[in-house]
Amino acid sequence: MTVKKHIIHITTFLQGGAGRVICDLACDQLRRGFNVSCICNDVSYPGYSSYPEFEDCLSGNGVAIHKISHLFKRDLSGIAKAGELVFRYIQDEDLPYMVHCHASVPSLVAMTARDLGACSFPIVQTMHGWGTNKSHEQECMDVEILSNVDLVVPVSESAKGLLKNKGVPEGKMVTIYNGIPEPRVNIGLEEDFQLKRRLNENAFLILCLGTVCDRKNQVLLVEAVARLVALGIAVQCFFFGEDDSEYANVLKKKVELMGLSDSISFEGAVMHADRYLSLFDLLVLPTKSEGLPLSILEAFREKTLVAASNIPECRELVQDKKTGFLFDANSVESLTAVLAGVFNLEKRVEKGIIDLAFGQYENNFRNSVMLNKYSHLYSQLADQSSS
Repeated sequence: MTVKKHIIHITTFLQGGAGRVICDLACDQLRRGFNVSCICNDVSYPGYSSYPEFEDCLSGNGVAIHKISHLFKRDLSGIAKAGELVFRYIQDEDLPYMVHCHASVPSLVAMTARDLGACSFPIVQTMHGWGTNKSHEQECMDVEILSNVDLVVPVSESAKGLLKNKGVPEGKMVTIYNGIPEPRVNIGLEEDFQLKRRLNENAFLILCLGTVCDRKNQVLLVEAVARLVALGIAVQCFFFGEDDSEYANVLKKKVELMGLSDSISFEGAVMHADRYLSLFDLLVLPTKSEGLPLSILEAFREKTLVAASNIPECRELVQDKKTGFLFDANSVESLTAVLAGVFNLEKRVEKGIIDLAFGQYENNFRNSVMLNKYSHLYSQLADQSSS
């Protein structure tokens, strides 16, 4: 009897773009004949949690999900305990063919487990994004961890350059762009109709996807919407993403005090949020920092215009006025000007931008390309480990 090779994904939470990539990878690996499991944190925090849609996707396809403590916070004694738990899990299963981590603390936990068992399985970490609120000590810790896993996968060339500048050896990094699946048929759930009834077809419809937090910088969009309203432009702006943090609470209060409650709506985490993109005129990302924002790719695929801050990771995807629009990061004046320009855009110009953006998705960011590159990478690492 042939024993299936075991791949373990370790992450803080099944959340956002990283959660989507983990689901796509794990399900593809099952189709390729591997035994796949996922280990994630068992406790949620404001702004950080595992999405039920991702958990359902994994478990429904046969991926075992294990929840343990100490995969999120930088508590060394807790990380040691998590390493012991992962080691015990490995003892009960076949020795992993590969351990794929999706944040630095999970990587340190995996290395701890490997050391406890004196094992030689490869550890790869995808760097989905570099947080903007790390202390110097935390940055040094992450660089040390990334320098000691077997391979680091940045999700953009910009992210690779950032890590190189931070001190991660260039020879340890291979860039693999995130991919997204083919367009899905709108399955017409009741929630769709409820949202459609709330949309004013005569308004300028704006969507912002992502956890409501300082890094995503949604306050910039709120202030720009206020300026559009003052200009007499009818706007409806929807925020899809976790909004249970202190940042989100302050922002909601700001919207209320500015008298914008009729123009701005916070929807919380929305399952299959990409399904709604085609209902909107524009996707806006006012973000300060990203790895590779899947929402931009999803908007390309769904033929929805994109406006994004001109940080390197967004510039890598969006060509200004060709496949979307860029505005100066953290500049409400620049964002307002872009929004007003999109509102007044000629249909002929809009169609040209949308068509070019869709072509970029088709040529570079299909899911199959990402999945095949990871499969090839796994094979290379496994061969090196066994030689």
